[in-house]
Amino acid sequence: MVRRASAALGVGAALVAGATTGFLLERAIVRGRLVPTVEQPAVPLGSLEGEVTTLAGPRGTTLRVETYGRADAPQLVLAHGWVCTGRAWHEQVLRLAERYRIVTYDQPGHGRSTGPDSGRYDLDLLGDAFARVVEACTQPGPVLVAGHSLGGMTVLNAARRYPELVHDRLAGPVLLSTTSSARAERLTLEVGIRAAARLDRGIRRLVPTLRDPRVLILD
Repeated sequence: MVRRASAALGVGAALVAGATTGFLLERAIVRGRLVPTVEQPAVPLGSLEGEVTTLAGPRGTTLRVETYGRADAPQLVLAHGWVCTGRAWHEQVLRLAERYRIVTYDQPGHGRSTGPDSGRYDLDLLGDAFARVVEACTQPGPVLVAGHSLGGMTVLNAARRYPELVHDRLAGPVLLSTTSSARAERLTLEVGIRAAARLDRGIRRLVPTLRDPRVLILD
């Protein structure tokens, strides 16, 4: 009887050990497939810094602008998307700055650009800010512009409000993952931008405690 009990316990222990080993092995294999090793980029994301300019923008905003490349090169102005910053164009700047004069900026209420005195955001504000950047931070001559998501709406809105800008300066637009400004007029940008700003501050406080090298904060 004792031998049978001991044998049963031995078999049970072996089964538990086998199941545990199988679980851990499966977890290691699955984790290796789902969470691959992340190689650090040669140039850390968000680390590129251009010539910094601070502009007085529309409605009391202050706009942070960064410029890269030779002053006599073909000009490219980039407008980032919702809750991003000008540093979101890292890969484009990295690959194009040798051939183009690239201008990036933080949209009002994003990054290091301040929001309007009234606290009210709309596409007219963003279009006016974009036109101000083109006017103040580019050389005379044609300008190629690109906008991603909200940046694309910004470019379209600036073209609607400043037709002379399109006629006199625009070499061509590139619109990425965006829509027309007509549909976007229904959006309430103010709440979203403020909520994202609070979330951003919370993440910046939390990330240093995690110490995960895969987490990158673009500033």
